[in-house]
Amino acid sequence: MYQDLRFGLRMLLKKPGFTAIAVLTLALGIGANTAIFSVVNAVLLQPLPYAKADELVSIYRTPGGEATWPFPPAAYLNLKSRNTVFTDIAALDNRGWPTTLTGWGEPSRLQGFKVSVNLFTLLGVTPQQGRAFLAEEDRPGANRVVVISYELWVRDFGGDPQLIGRSLNLNGDSYTVIGVTPADFRFYAKTDLWTPLAFTAADQNERNASYLELIGRRKSGVSFAQAGAEVEAISKEFFNNPKSEARSRIGLPQEMLTREVRPLLMLLVAAVGFVLLIACVNIANLLLARGSARRRELAIRSALGAGRLRVVRQLLVESAMLSLAGGSLGLLLANWGIKFLAGGLPEYLANTNSRVAMLRLDTMALGFTFALSMLTSFLFGLAPALHLSKVDLNEALKEGGRAAGARNRLLPALVIAEVALAMVVLVGGGLMIRSFWRLSHVNPGYEPEGVLTAQIDLSGVKYKELAQVTGFYQELLGRIAAIPGARYAGVINTLNVVNPFGIDEHPPLPPEKQPLAQINQVSADYFKATGIPLRAGRFFDNRDAKGAQPAVIIDETLARRELSGEDPIGKHINFWNTSREIVGVVGAAKYWSPSSEPAPHIYLSYLQENWRSMSLRVRAQSDDPMKLAALVRAELAAIDKNQPIHSFKALEEQVSEQIAPQRFTTTLMAGFAALAALLAAVGIYGVMSFMVAERTREIGVRMALGAQTGNVMRMVLRRGMVLAVAGVMIGLTASFALARAISGLLFGVQPTDPATLVAITLLLLVVALVSCLIPARRATKVDPLDALRHE
Repeated sequence: MYQDLRFGLRMLLKKPGFTAIAVLTLALGIGANTAIFSVVNAVLLQPLPYAKADELVSIYRTPGGEATWPFPPAAYLNLKSRNTVFTDIAALDNRGWPTTLTGWGEPSRLQGFKVSVNLFTLLGVTPQQGRAFLAEEDRPGANRVVVISYELWVRDFGGDPQLIGRSLNLNGDSYTVIGVTPADFRFYAKTDLWTPLAFTAADQNERNASYLELIGRRKSGVSFAQAGAEVEAISKEFFNNPKSEARSRIGLPQEMLTREVRPLLMLLVAAVGFVLLIACVNIANLLLARGSARRRELAIRSALGAGRLRVVRQLLVESAMLSLAGGSLGLLLANWGIKFLAGGLPEYLANTNSRVAMLRLDTMALGFTFALSMLTSFLFGLAPALHLSKVDLNEALKEGGRAAGARNRLLPALVIAEVALAMVVLVGGGLMIRSFWRLSHVNPGYEPEGVLTAQIDLSGVKYKELAQVTGFYQELLGRIAAIPGARYAGVINTLNVVNPFGIDEHPPLPPEKQPLAQINQVSADYFKATGIPLRAGRFFDNRDAKGAQPAVIIDETLARRELSGEDPIGKHINFWNTSREIVGVVGAAKYWSPSSEPAPHIYLSYLQENWRSMSLRVRAQSDDPMKLAALVRAELAAIDKNQPIHSFKALEEQVSEQIAPQRFTTTLMAGFAALAALLAAVGIYGVMSFMVAERTREIGVRMALGAQTGNVMRMVLRRGMVLAVAGVMIGLTASFALARAISGLLFGVQPTDPATLVAITLLLLVVALVSCLIPARRATKVDPLDALRHE
């Protein structure tokens, strides 16, 4: 083995060009696979970083499909006290607890959540500093305590251990810091601090307001099915509504968290696997071509007594050395690739899973890279080794080696396989690119260009009443509208509520059959600031103040579904036990995803019903709305310097972020497709160059007998293009299966889109033609006298 290693190293160094190409090709394939594996391992394979994570389940209600609903407090307390399958159940208020911190420099906005006091113990999380909540702190008056995140502790308080036991002014109230979470703790969403839910007597009896996300830990020996059956039975008895289709279910937290990205990651795994296979086929081609030049050497070895197994071992050792070198370089590329991939993953994954937030090369990735290196050496090295070890001593030791071409039938087969694999990857990349292009050109229903957005979470004793909140926002909007460079300013509440409704002029429907609509409070100029067009009626104005006739504006989706063929203006919508007159119809807006149809929407005047946390919209006169950020901040400080404003962002950027996962996946798929095409081109070029070199004598004889350069070029091109066409046809057939598999990821494009298939076919054939042209031109330069003299 030592002799094999030493000789293999000499042979690799003897051909530095071949070695460099082979190592770089393998590094690209292995590095890409290692990077993708690291992401998949962190997101899908490794359990969530909690104690005995396999025992944890999410508990939710669903009307069917993938929609999930939270629980009301009374249902949660009932399930917690009556179940026999969980050691404990914890709850989190999904409305969040937007918090303003004052008294520590400039006022800052923090994201908090109210949770049941048993959350940290249920997850098996021990605070890094201080302690978790106590049972007695789960009641009003005793709940003025907070556990803060490690990130907040370091960022705002310098990691001061003396902070434990001190008070913080949050939303105008004093809270005592009792603990700091570990640096790697993530749960539900990006969070700065947690405080106990502390239900009041009214909360404990609340059956309608559903806002609690539940997580339970199964008892030892209790199966998933048993736990799910008991949750459904207890909840069904509690809600006691046989007409409702809603059911209570349990799910694995990790599967629910990753269900949106799982198909995208699986697509990338398949694509990067194909790229590695193409790289292996490419190296096998190079080894075969190089091995043919070593036939005399291998024949001499056999003549001196080396058995076939000994020759195969020598060739496999060389392949393994190439793989290890490629794997080592691939690790460096993977380290960069992981950083790129981490930046492209949806933000919520990093906010809820510390393995994703702290993504890096680890021991598992190193083991995967080593195993992959060994596997690739076997994949690309075995076939050439077996092929080259079959030595015909008489022919191989002859000077000319006329039978060389017959012994290389494996080369054409490998070229066909390489082109077919490249075709599959290119079709997948082409479909994703075409899908993303259509997605990025969807009209969202508003005009995001030139609009500044920001978040305001109004808090403090000054804003306990609706009139105080309304007065604040009226003064702020008036000031902002007067800023030079601002055209319109409006606000919309940040809490998105979906609620059933009825139309007074229509026959009444039972609650379970009432349609649903998203409900938001907005200011009068919100629609002008956002660029949502008016279809009928009017926008809100001062007529829609507190105490006036309750008014609403609906979008055209609701009007089309529920009031088709009718004039909506003047009709009345009933929800929250109040009848409201429709005064306007506006365009449908796609707030969340451009790939889905806009949901029915109802807008309320914020003068009549308000929410303290609002999203600001300011339409600028220039193309760069971010220039207004400092001026807006100054106007807010002039009204109340203790109220922070945060998350300044261009609305156009927010729209772009909606399709960030698709953009990320499409970019990677396009990169893999380009790499596949490049590798296929290199493979075809290498094989055709070798075939021309092998047939130098034959070409010389043909030209001596009168063959023209055009005849020689056509002969070489025909040979290469026949292989390319065969590979394209096989790959085209295989790509139909891939296209069907990714159909759920496509938007506005059929899996068998003719334009994409034709374009990719022509592209790959052009690549093959260009790859054949250089060897073909070289063949026409053969001097017949030189070719025959060597014979």
